[in-house]
Amino acid sequence: MMERLANLLDNAVLVRELRRRMRGRALMFGLMIYVALMSLVAYLILYFTTKGVSPTQPQQTLRLLSEIGQAVFYTVVIIQGFLVLIIAPMITSGMTTMEKEKKTFEFLRVTPIRTGSYVLGGLASTMLYVLLALLCALPVISISFLYGGIGLEYVLASFGILLGGALILSSIGLAISSAREKTRTAQGQTVLIVMFVFMFGLSGLRGLFYYIGRMRGTPFALLSMQVPFFGIGIPMWIYLACAVLLLSAFALIIAARKLYNTDARAFSYQQFFILFLIAMVLLLGAVWRDLNEGTFLAFLVISFALLFGAVLTFSVGRMEIGDDVWRLKRRYLWLRRVDESVWYLLGLLAIWMVISSIWAGAAHTRSLRFEPITCVALFCAPLFFLIVCGRLISGMVAARRFGVRLLFGIAALLFLVLPLVAVMVQEVTGSESIMLEALRQLSPFFVLPELMGDRQIWGWDRSLIFFGPRGIYDRHILDCRFMRGSPDGLLHQS
Repeated sequence: MMERLANLLDNAVLVRELRRRMRGRALMFGLMIYVALMSLVAYLILYFTTKGVSPTQPQQTLRLLSEIGQAVFYTVVIIQGFLVLIIAPMITSGMTTMEKEKKTFEFLRVTPIRTGSYVLGGLASTMLYVLLALLCALPVISISFLYGGIGLEYVLASFGILLGGALILSSIGLAISSAREKTRTAQGQTVLIVMFVFMFGLSGLRGLFYYIGRMRGTPFALLSMQVPFFGIGIPMWIYLACAVLLLSAFALIIAARKLYNTDARAFSYQQFFILFLIAMVLLLGAVWRDLNEGTFLAFLVISFALLFGAVLTFSVGRMEIGDDVWRLKRRYLWLRRVDESVWYLLGLLAIWMVISSIWAGAAHTRSLRFEPITCVALFCAPLFFLIVCGRLISGMVAARRFGVRLLFGIAALLFLVLPLVAVMVQEVTGSESIMLEALRQLSPFFVLPELMGDRQIWGWDRSLIFFGPRGIYDRHILDCRFMRGSPDGLLHQS
């Protein structure tokens, strides 16, 4: 066991990055500023909130002290989240591009270091830096223990969430760094992804803390809650950890395959098939006995995203001497007469439909207002169209990256932009034109609400969609009501 651990840590990239970071002044002064900032914020919170503490009212004092401890803890965790989840992907997004800009990347290619070792070494060094930053904040977090309202489970839950987020974003940063040539470009794209994650992550955290408050539990109790996995109860944190590792694996494989050849495919056939099966197992394991509109919608969206990524990866590109397709056809002569990418993608679609039919047959579907297999077939049609477009683009365009961007643009135009414009025109003008209705019917996301018999399955009405003035007004009113009090009481008030 110790020998395996020693071999794992015997990584030249890991050793170099640790020496470069740990021996520099930037790390020392950066951590000092980081701890000083959190200490200053904690001091200001304590200074302005402890003025209302009165020893003559013990019950009110205990409640106020508990609220002070929670305020210190949550403020420090939010600062940690902003710093850790921004700095970690920024570090990894410049690892490979800095080698290219310094003209040392060609020397790296002639070394015996494999692409997987390089990627894992860079990721491990960044995660150790994140762990060190989290440990440096423990003295400030421990202040909240003196006031109460916070237990050890809160600290463990926050550390786990921040480490999982840092792992995913750092892996994405590595993938972007491997596929780009300039550090500024890679870091700019990483910042956009981080902002996107924060936009949806803050909304999710608000709902999580509201749920914890209503259940009067703790984050650790929520993470340790038993969730069904094919009928077997497992803690939620294990399920979330598997999902984080799966997402990180997607990004790390892309980083390894594009490290030396940015025009290479993001995955091999075997790699994507294994990851696709693991994703289906994780997704179906949680909702196997619970088929309803919500679970089916989650299954449909996640599966479509995976298959859309497969179409972008395998439907565009020509075979080149030395790549994985060339080696595959050299080994199996019968593959030279067939287009293996088309058959591979059609096989994935067939597997998806078979899994969906088995799930629908195993679950109780009598109470559903829709047919699951019909909805799955609705999403297979645009994927089949994109497969044909991808092969046509491959015959006209030699560069894989340009072909992927062109296919992505076609998909976004036909299945998102044009239907959304048609719905917005219908909302503003009230027109029921046949052309507008045909444009709206192009996208399965706009046909699915009618097929499932629920026009609000996406969280907005069909006629209001996302940018309608009434939709913006309704969301503003809901946010104001949420800030005033609990939604249960507000429903009675409205």
